[in-house]
Amino acid sequence: MLGLPGASWWPVSQTLRHYLQHKQEFVQQLSQLIFVHPNPARINTSSEAIRANNAIPLPFKFNNVDFEEPQLASSLYYKYINDYDFHLWAERNWFQELNTVVGTRPVLHLFATANSFDNAKILTGTKVLHSLTELSLAVNPSRTHLGNDAKLPNHFTQAHNCVFARQLVQILQGQRKDFDPEGFKQ
Repeated sequence: MLGLPGASWWPVSQTLRHYLQHKQEFVQQLSQLIFVHPNPARINTSSEAIRANNAIPLPFKFNNVDFEEPQLASSLYYKYINDYDFHLWAERNWFQELNTVVGTRPVLHLFATANSFDNAKILTGTKVLHSLTELSLAVNPSRTHLGNDAKLPNHFTQAHNCVFARQLVQILQGQRKDFDPEGFKQ
């Protein structure tokens, strides 16, 4: 199992290539690949410092010493540089490349947001078109966003992660096609 919290598809692509080129023994033992595709507008960087700092809306005039540099950098990126259409184009090309790289290996695609659903049409393998962000918020009704939840691995409580795992196994075994938010109620 390998995860890159807060990452865009770019470092996932780099890591996948590394494993395919340098860790063939490990890759040959894989019976299933599972990708959780992030929001396509995530900053395409391998910088862990940027991935760990959520962008915030900046005031019109601000003192840059009031912010950590990575947070300031990501905030300014989204304010001035981010081009959503470019990110969708890049994601679509990543999905085409991923189909080639994965080949005939069994693959399950999950999606953090619904923003990727149109591009997901070109992916091979099994796709669960249920936004994991929406699922997390639906099963935790006291929350309105996913920010500042470092105590919740995968944005779910420990109990919800167990339900998620059970339902994921059922999807992999062909017993269900989607997640059931009702199954998360405790």
